Amino acid sequence: MFLHIETGLASEDYGVLLKAVKKEMGLTTEKLKELGFDEDVAIGALVFEVPSSSKFYCKACLDAFDDFESAQRHVIEIHSKEDVPKFRGKSAKELVQMLVGEIQRVD
Repeated sequence: MFLHIETGLASEDYGVLLKAVKKEMGLTTEKLKELGFDEDVAIGALVFEVPSSSKFYCKACLDAFDDFESAQRHVIEIHSKEDVPKFRGKSAKELVQMLVGEIQRVD
C-alpha cells in the first residue's frame, strides 16, 4: 500500500493515490507547478510504501502500526523530546499528537 505522508491518504493503487492527493492538495500542487516542479515528482517525493494492514504511522520515521496504542508507545519510547528542537518542551501527549498520523484509505 502507498501512503502520502502529508495527507495520510493511502491506496493499493499508486495512480488512484496520486489522483486523490492532487484533489486534496489542489492549491499546494498548483503552487508547486508554478515554481517549476513536475507535479507527480513533487507529490511522489512524499509517497512511501507501508504494510496494507497498517492504520497508523509515525510521521518522524514512517514506521507503520496496526493500532494507535502501538504508534503512541513507539513515539514516546523512540523519539526523545531532546533529539529534535521543535519537540523540546512538549508533553508526551503533544508529541504523540504531532507524530502519529492516521492512514485514510482511498479507492
